[in-house]
Amino acid sequence: MAIGRTLLVGLLLLSLAACADSDVPPPAVREATPAPSPVASVAAPLPSPPTVRVDRMTAASAAQAGPGAYRYDVQVPQLVGVEPHGQALDSEIRDTLQRDVNDFLAAAQSAQSPTDLTCASQAVRLTGKLAVLRVDCTSSQAGVARPVTVTHTFNCDLAGARILTLQDLFSAGSAYLDVLSGAARSQFPPHATPAAGRSVADATAPVAANFRAFLLGPTALVIVFPDFLTAPATAAPPEVSVSYDDLERYFAPRITDLLTG
Repeated sequence: MAIGRTLLVGLLLLSLAACADSDVPPPAVREATPAPSPVASVAAPLPSPPTVRVDRMTAASAAQAGPGAYRYDVQVPQLVGVEPHGQALDSEIRDTLQRDVNDFLAAAQSAQSPTDLTCASQAVRLTGKLAVLRVDCTSSQAGVARPVTVTHTFNCDLAGARILTLQDLFSAGSAYLDVLSGAARSQFPPHATPAAGRSVADATAPVAANFRAFLLGPTALVIVFPDFLTAPATAAPPEVSVSYDDLERYFAPRITDLLTG
């Protein structure tokens, strides 16, 4: 009898333990916190390209016939939208063309027939970093068959507030002049004639002064030779171009970035 009672008590205790276990909640499962999404870096916006305003310097003598008579009409490109540096660049461009006018007037005073000066401007390339401007000037005198041509090129580094010279483009001591000379001699138009008594060999020799009139185009350096005419009775100077791929290894620091901007 005592054994039966003991078994009954044991069974009751086991039932209570099982019930107690079923009431214990399972351990909470913490959800993994998602990793933050990577934040994309936002590049600084490129500066907007400038625009170009064309001013004019124009005048004429009272008499338009006889010795000393003259007339000039000069287009002066001026940059808009590159403050605060634009004023210095504009002043340099204007001063260059004013010197042409002054030289023309000095020569006109002693000329025996009327003289005429015309300068036409052109915006070759405008980016947020670079403004490439060209001004072609033609001076002619009545009774003289061949006009005199002068080409001014203004390659404006907008951030640096400077008009680039040829030497600014290349590392000192590099062989870029040999590359320019070779390209010029291979491309020089065979029908080009000298306007100032220079030979093609002299004009294309590896000397920096021979390539001072240059334009930084989208894909190539363009060199203008104003001392030559492409045909008699015209004032279109010949040009040659040299790919940036052929010049890149000679560039000074930062020039490649300036050109691709």
